[in-house]
Amino acid sequence: MTLRSLQTIDPGGVAARLGAEGEGIVVAIVGTGIDGKHPHFARHANLVLPPPLQHYDLTLLAGKSRTAFNIARYDENAADDLLLTYLGKIGNKLLNDEALIGHRSFSTHVAGIVAGYAEQSDQGIEWDAHEPVMRGVAPRCKLLILDVLGKKDIGNEWYALIALDLVRLLNAKTGRLAIHIVLTPLSFPHDVQNYACGHTPLCDAVNRLVETGVVVVCAAGNLGYVELAKNGEKIELVRLASITDPGNAERAITVGATHPVVPRWYGSSFFSSRGPTLDGRIKPDLLAPGERIWSSIPSSPASEGGTDKQKLVKRHLATYGQLDGTSMAAAHVAGAAAVLLSARPDLIGHPEEVKKLILSSATDLGRAREFQGHGLLNLSRALGDTAEVHDAQNPAQDSAAVANSRSAQIVVDNKPVSGGLEAGAKPYTLAVSYIGEQRDYVYSVVQAFRDATGLDRENIFYDKYHPDILSRPDLDLYLLDVYGEKSELVVVFLSAGYEQKRWTGGLEWRAIRSLITDRQADAIMPVRLDDTPIKGILGIDGYLSVFKREKPDYRMDPEYVADLIVKRLRANRKPRIH
Repeated sequence: MTLRSLQTIDPGGVAARLGAEGEGIVVAIVGTGIDGKHPHFARHANLVLPPPLQHYDLTLLAGKSRTAFNIARYDENAADDLLLTYLGKIGNKLLNDEALIGHRSFSTHVAGIVAGYAEQSDQGIEWDAHEPVMRGVAPRCKLLILDVLGKKDIGNEWYALIALDLVRLLNAKTGRLAIHIVLTPLSFPHDVQNYACGHTPLCDAVNRLVETGVVVVCAAGNLGYVELAKNGEKIELVRLASITDPGNAERAITVGATHPVVPRWYGSSFFSSRGPTLDGRIKPDLLAPGERIWSSIPSSPASEGGTDKQKLVKRHLATYGQLDGTSMAAAHVAGAAAVLLSARPDLIGHPEEVKKLILSSATDLGRAREFQGHGLLNLSRALGDTAEVHDAQNPAQDSAAVANSRSAQIVVDNKPVSGGLEAGAKPYTLAVSYIGEQRDYVYSVVQAFRDATGLDRENIFYDKYHPDILSRPDLDLYLLDVYGEKSELVVVFLSAGYEQKRWTGGLEWRAIRSLITDRQADAIMPVRLDDTPIKGILGIDGYLSVFKREKPDYRMDPEYVADLIVKRLRANRKPRIH
């Protein structure tokens, strides 16, 4: 997870100020196996568990009698004895080692959002995000991996049930709450014909686990949007009442997804499952970042040397990538719960209080409850509730004193990462010049710029925003005026074909070069999409490169480019001493 995503859920930076990093808290993840050798988890030994805890690949139970398990479920003690018998026959070492072999991205990515820490300067680290640090919400908490899918996706709801029962059993055997939080990022369909909503075996297992003192965080599911085909045409639909199991469980903290940087603008992600539940309860409980989330993915062995005779060196190259989903959103909340428990040990064993605190401190995004629940996860507010609650119980304290308390100071509403930007004196704060082949990428940058600044379409000269004023016979003269006089900053996206196009290579580029000649270079920001030579761009001219020669399809994150544009505008507006 990048620092930008962390700023969204902890806008006041309170966790860092308190030094609350999840230390001493164990989070169990019910999913796939993970890459146990990924350096992301090395710095704080996140996968090294306190005895007698260990990791489990529960798909090794394949072939064991499900009938025996199902009968034993009516007798909790019999079920526990049977599970321990089967696991004992497999062997602890094999169960542990197999859970830490993860060739797919899912649980490694989810785990990296919850915990872990790495810096780009660390040896063996590689990522394309322009961030110096990748970290989990609770970088020091311990992770217990419960693989219920296996390497060949042989797992199913039955293995998830076993995982939840195992957490309860391990806590009971240790005589204390050894596992504090369970994250279930997987989604399963609700068997509507045989079970009432929220009362399936999986939901019942979640509710029972919460009763034993464990916080359970579930993904809402990714069924909020569906495409149907009718008469050869694609129909796009938004789905209500699409929460999946075990997110339907009443006592679970069920999490939907939103944008990682500007959730106020986007609200609930288009794919995020929405409420109400089929029996009429409000779900999801809240939202957290779940779109294009950077986190760890399985490391890849890298070769050293260039000859065929040289051996492949099995060194781990720590890699990171982006994934979408309510699973990523739920991981943010599980990490936040770990931070809360490390900051407030009095909450350990009181999952209902933890849920109440997280939901009551969420930031209202102004959306319907069926979409946003209580709103956006706000860890800053949650960490400040201790002082706020005690103050509220003191009748002698007036409202002015509360306003000046430390709690009041850390209640910070979420804002775009760039902090917004006011429109300038000229008609257009930003103008863009590009060829049609690059439209998709330019559009993404423009949208990210709007999200980061809050500016309206009228403040940006982008052809699709102004078809009315571009429909004119004197367009050539008008464009010269737009780029030369009416725009505060012109971002020029240079690529193959730019010079050959009638508008860009002739008219627009001529206006842009005249600004440079007139010593108004601050008004121009060249962005290179490839290394095609452009007449008029000298070797000493500076530009932003958003491509990589060795990766032809690579493009820099549009949000990062948008942030750089904002920084350039702010720098241009600062008074200068001559």
